[in-house]
Amino acid sequence: MTDLEHLINMNVEIEGLLRVLENRDSVSARSILSDKIKAYNALIEAYLSVSAEADSEIVEFVADSIPVEMDNKVVVMEEKKEEPEPAPERDTVEDTVVPVQPVQYNVNLAKAFTLNDRFRFKRELFGGNDDDFTDTIQLLSEMETYNEAEDYLLTDMMWDSDSESVKDFLSILAGNMPDGTR
Repeated sequence: MTDLEHLINMNVEIEGLLRVLENRDSVSARSILSDKIKAYNALIEAYLSVSAEADSEIVEFVADSIPVEMDNKVVVMEEKKEEPEPAPERDTVEDTVVPVQPVQYNVNLAKAFTLNDRFRFKRELFGGNDDDFTDTIQLLSEMETYNEAEDYLLTDMMWDSDSESVKDFLSILAGNMPDGTR
């Protein structure tokens, strides 16, 4: 795989993680996203031979739009606005409290793959990368339904639905996720 193909694949993975975060806040997805963006920036720098000055501009741009972990708290940095909008007045303090739903993990999903399955899928679907396989299983375990997981793999990861490996992977998912119909 060329560096450019690797950049394109990483870009698709980052977009997929952003879509997951758009639908549901996930600490795990934020952590994976942070790691992917760091790797992406390093590969971009190597590919484009970016100078130190241009690199700082890229990092500043990315830092303005991604979550950053500081002192074990995830802080989302936003672009600086010239004039902040006034906050609407609230009658009570209760209006500002937003209940946070705990992330539900499908602990059985990681156990659903046999050792042979793991080796096969790492080799055939994840280019031999153990971390990508593990990160994807972790992300899938946070998804609420099989349809959401299937959509992520086929649309965001751009897997070929006609591939036997993909069909086998999806079959295992379907048997171990809510609403699995296969």
